Amino acid sequence: MRVTAFLLSLGFGALAAVAAFTTSSLILLTDYLNHPYLFGVLACLLLAFALHRTLRPRWARVTAVVLLMLPVCALTGLGALALAFGGNVDVTFVDGPDPLRVQVRTSMAGLGPDTLVRLDLRSEAGLFTRQWPLACFNDDVVDDAYDSLTWTGPRSLDIRVNDGRVFSVRLDPLTGEPLSTPSAGYC
Repeated sequence: MRVTAFLLSLGFGALAAVAAFTTSSLILLTDYLNHPYLFGVLACLLLAFALHRTLRPRWARVTAVVLLMLPVCALTGLGALALAFGGNVDVTFVDGPDPLRVQVRTSMAGLGPDTLVRLDLRSEAGLFTRQWPLACFNDDVVDDAYDSLTWTGPRSLDIRVNDGRVFSVRLDPLTGEPLSTPSAGYC
């Protein structure tokens, strides 16, 4: 049991490191396995359990558990802050030519009342669905706020902001990845 808990804690620690330090365009990895705070907390809890069962002197067990609870509390606090200030308010989709579609995520920009709109391009393919950043708009300046998105062809689209400016984006003909990522305001 002790060895299993220790090995599991190493595994969750490795998952936390991978989730925190790697980027991928695969939705399977970014949406479902990108939870470094959760994996870090699980790693610390399992390591505390393994050390509690392994160490003989009572003072050593208590010290090990207390020292491992400090990162658990820190990771839980950081995770709560990330959820409080990084949560998406609204998610919609704009369908394009198969298999492409644009995900429109609207959220609060930091602590202020500004709205941040992130556009992500998805290439739907089941478990191998990929996603790339397409554009980002902040309505800190009202003229820079996102207004609409229009597909102009199978590999091109136009993004309009409030003041009438249009950002044209071309997509890679092979992968569908955007060749440019426009933004207005601080993103």
